[in-house]
Amino acid sequence: MVSFVSFASPPLPIFIKAGRATYRPGMMHFRRTFSIFDFLYVHKGALHMTENNQSHTIHEGEYLFLVPGLEHYGHKGCEEETIYTWIHFATNAPIQLLEKSTMVWSEILQKESTFLEPGEYRWILPRKKKVEHRLLLERILDQLLYAHQSTHPLERIEEQPIFQQVLVHIQKEGFDAPTSSENIAQQAIQYIEKHYQEEFRIQEMAQELHFHPDYVARVMKQTTGLSPVEYANQFRITKAKHLLVNTDLKVAAISHDVGIKEQTYFSRLFKKYEGVTPIEYRELMKRN
Repeated sequence: MVSFVSFASPPLPIFIKAGRATYRPGMMHFRRTFSIFDFLYVHKGALHMTENNQSHTIHEGEYLFLVPGLEHYGHKGCEEETIYTWIHFATNAPIQLLEKSTMVWSEILQKESTFLEPGEYRWILPRKKKVEHRLLLERILDQLLYAHQSTHPLERIEEQPIFQQVLVHIQKEGFDAPTSSENIAQQAIQYIEKHYQEEFRIQEMAQELHFHPDYVARVMKQTTGLSPVEYANQFRITKAKHLLVNTDLKVAAISHDVGIKEQTYFSRLFKKYEGVTPIEYRELMKRN
């Protein structure tokens, strides 16, 4: 049984396309053979996939890498509504399929960089695995989809580096148990996403997590690249974008619904992140 997929870097694996699909009960994936990777992550429900005569059920919070050159298809319809993210990517490096791996962290770096040549690395990714830090991975997947669906060139150019974060997250979980700082960051994310409609105070969050505010802020920055306030603001803007597209609520009501009481500040913050005002964003999405 193949348990790992491995390839060298450089060349970097190249992001191609991504999306999020919803299958109603009874629906299943169609049959095809790709010349590229197809990564599937299930947010809700379960997908039943066969690849090269090997059957897999991808449950909620699990992922599967489908390998270039091998036929894959859904062998059974979904029992419940199933939501999943898919990513197509490719690499020009030779691909190895391994039954097991004894690699450790130190062996990821195959060759140190010089002043003229890049370092060489080796990815060894579990083919199928349950994600330990779901909120962290799902947040990166959301960022990737928003960048990919954007009409703004400066946002689209972020696709590749965000995609690299997806692979790095999976690679880290494939080798080690989560660190204590990652666990704290996960708890902070859960707190923010639960309380985003309220006024955000890092002191209150830190008190609930039983850590000093400075420490929580530091591990959030290390793990997600964002401070707690930045994460809260991005999450609020994400929720606001959904409301702008899918409801007829006025901007003031949306601002209040996502936890920002002052509409002027909300509009200014929205334009900072999206490059357009909330009203312009709504009109743009309607035209598209």
